[in-house]
Amino acid sequence: DNEETFEDEIADPYSSDDSIKDKTYVVSSSESSTDEVDTVDDCLTSPNASYIGTPMESGSTTPNANTIDETISWDEITNSTIDFDLYHTECTLDQGINKTFSKKPIDIFKYFITDEVLDLIVTETNIYAHQELHKRHKDKSRIKSWTDTNTDEIRKFLGVTTAMGLAPLPSLNNYWSKDSLYNNKYIASAFSRDRYRLLLRFVHFANNEDMNPDNRLYKLEKILGLLLENYQYVLQTGRDLVIDESMVPFRGRLLFRQYIPNKTHKYGVKLYKLCTTTGYTYNVNIYTGRGSTDPNIGHAIVQKLLEPINPKEDRKLFADNFYSSVGLTMDLFQQKILYCGTLRSDRKGLPQTIKIKMKKGDIKGHLTHSLIMSLPENNDIINERVKL
Repeated sequence: DNEETFEDEIADPYSSDDSIKDKTYVVSSSESSTDEVDTVDDCLTSPNASYIGTPMESGSTTPNANTIDETISWDEITNSTIDFDLYHTECTLDQGINKTFSKKPIDIFKYFITDEVLDLIVTETNIYAHQELHKRHKDKSRIKSWTDTNTDEIRKFLGVTTAMGLAPLPSLNNYWSKDSLYNNKYIASAFSRDRYRLLLRFVHFANNEDMNPDNRLYKLEKILGLLLENYQYVLQTGRDLVIDESMVPFRGRLLFRQYIPNKTHKYGVKLYKLCTTTGYTYNVNIYTGRGSTDPNIGHAIVQKLLEPINPKEDRKLFADNFYSSVGLTMDLFQQKILYCGTLRSDRKGLPQTIKIKMKKGDIKGHLTHSLIMSLPENNDIINERVKL
């Protein structure tokens, strides 16, 4: 069985090797020997990282980020008087929610899974079920026993599915087993096994007949849009924002499934997320594989994730070296957004002095326009990353 599974993985056209390539990043000799796909360093935790940031300095002139080249002038910092205004503001609930806020889990759930979300699932699930019913099936097929679902049943379906995730069993059928070792009275009383399996088969979020072959997210676009609206309505972000990626584990057949060998979950769907410092997800972009011709995809992802933030002025944004570039930092500065993050030293526009070996205890900084770059005392890996 293992051999057959392995062969399937190799032949599977949906096993994605779509790597995101940043054309402003030149692979260093220490990286060129690796074959990892779509890997991103967690450089913010590295004690050897260097940083680049944008001070809110009045009167400074920032060059156009689209014209960054290797001739940009950097000055060594000897005595800086630049003042970073680093005050912190907390996230707050929307005023409408704050007046009626309940800490009961079911009430919090309803803030995100609203009636509008449930109505969408009900409508599209029933449509898809009827599309399938019109196909030929065996006389004893369970599909022929289908009856339309409703919001109460879908709400219950989501609850049961969540409960299964909290108490996983070897087989779906085990939840309805009469064996006391497996039997789950809550789940068995909520649904018959056959009804749950029918719902699981037909649950849908979009009409297949309206499919856009050029849109890989067409099946999720409607419901994802509704969920993001709810995320962004319920909580107002504080001043500090964080961008990072995460992997949703998934080993099924999917065109944009990723394989990243150095991750805990090697197969899955990659998400780019804009979060608060408390971990609340405010915006999400799903990576759907190759297709972007943007020469700096990290730059584009940041700008896309920041779109719903209003106002953008006076924010602080933190990210790792996949996103960081001189051009991005300058763009954000023009929007009055502070930026802090690690930076790959082969990005365009950086001074050559970042590769000079320093003595233990040395700290160096460089300044250009609205950017400050600092180097650590130990730059053994400075050819890999600096801090922006």
